[in-house]
Amino acid sequence: METLKVLIAIATIVAVVYFLVKKYDTKLVLLVAGVFMALVALEPMTAFDAFAKRMTTGGLIQAICSVLGFAAVMKITGCDKHMINMLAGVLKKAGIFLVPVATLLTFSINIALPSASGCAAAVGSIFIPLLIYSGVRPVMAAAAVFSGTYGSMLNPGLSHNPFVAKLANIPVLEVINAHKMATISSIVVAAITLGIVAIYLKEHKGYVS
Repeated sequence: METLKVLIAIATIVAVVYFLVKKYDTKLVLLVAGVFMALVALEPMTAFDAFAKRMTTGGLIQAICSVLGFAAVMKITGCDKHMINMLAGVLKKAGIFLVPVATLLTFSINIALPSASGCAAAVGSIFIPLLIYSGVRPVMAAAAVFSGTYGSMLNPGLSHNPFVAKLANIPVLEVINAHKMATISSIVVAAITLGIVAIYLKEHKGYVS
């Protein structure tokens, strides 16, 4: 019986990898896999109990609610648009450094607006047309914005940070402090590399829409 459970677990993992490679929704795939494994173990409520227990953790709720509240206030007051427009003014003066500067600005905005998709939508609607108008090819413009959408790594509200802090029994800011240099270094390297690639492929200027 134990051998059968192990085989089913391996098959489930393979299925999860397959569906993720096929670009099915990550959350849905993992949820279905978790419920299926709980059913196989004859404990169907285990997955839901674990989810409920985790979602009622004090530190996680405080971090998520505070960040969601901040993002909501930014959106309702229109401050997010003002911030993006202000930074877009910086982007206009970047010249040959348009691509790496766009990446770094997106990264900075994503720290305050931790949703990668929300940040990409908000920033992309302004930065990408601006980049294209400045002669950057559309694909490179999109890559510049996309490359900066992990600034939320420095946000206490990112689910990973409170989770790791809980496991290590340390404040969430200590977790961020531990990886901040690696995170900042990686975005600097990514921005510079993307800028070099854009220049090498001649996609940083000359495009006419």
